[in-house]
Amino acid sequence: MILTLVITKDYIEPENMRMLQEQNITQDIYIVSAVPVDAVDNIVVDVDQSLPLGVRMGISINKALGCFDLNRYSHILKIDGDVSLCPGVIQRLLSLDEPICGTGNCLLVKVPFFIEVHKERWGECQGEDQYMILLPFALGLIDWYQFKPIEGINYPYVPHSDREMRANGETERAFGLPFIYALHYTVLCRNINYLLGWLSSSYKKAWFADLLRRRVIVKYVLG
Repeated sequence: MILTLVITKDYIEPENMRMLQEQNITQDIYIVSAVPVDAVDNIVVDVDQSLPLGVRMGISINKALGCFDLNRYSHILKIDGDVSLCPGVIQRLLSLDEPICGTGNCLLVKVPFFIEVHKERWGECQGEDQYMILLPFALGLIDWYQFKPIEGINYPYVPHSDREMRANGETERAFGLPFIYALHYTVLCRNINYLLGWLSSSYKKAWFADLLRRRVIVKYVLG
């Protein structure tokens, strides 16, 4: 049984819900929102809207998870409300049999792994999805490069604002991503604000930052 949490602020596209419900897997689906939406299973979390998006999402997910006995489920699926899934996508993710897989906006994690590695807490930080992936990568439990685009996960592309790019750079330096990564990512996204954020970051370093930095550097050197 999968616990599926659909994360949105104030609206859910009916077609997206229909496609999720027709995935032909056993799942409990709940919509987690900041205000009530037109849905039966709706968990409303009143969260400070002035907080960064990733922080708001992490707080909302953790409060929602507190409503359930996680041991009843095999997996948690966190999916953003603007994501639509083609038939069979979740089954394809399950068939990978990875402890955590998917994409940032459609992330599938095994419950025992979530309990043991993430200590039953979703990341409450800018880039909460990156946190969920980078922590186990830093510990050597997964291969970061296994997170490739999954065919059939569709969502409207909205480029990050300069403010978001800078915030991401600040946060990801605190995670431990090294300068070589920051430079590479800045070139790929063609936005200097990420690098400026990385260089100016004053965020407290994550406890796994040194582990992550070494693993990323090794990946860049050895491939």
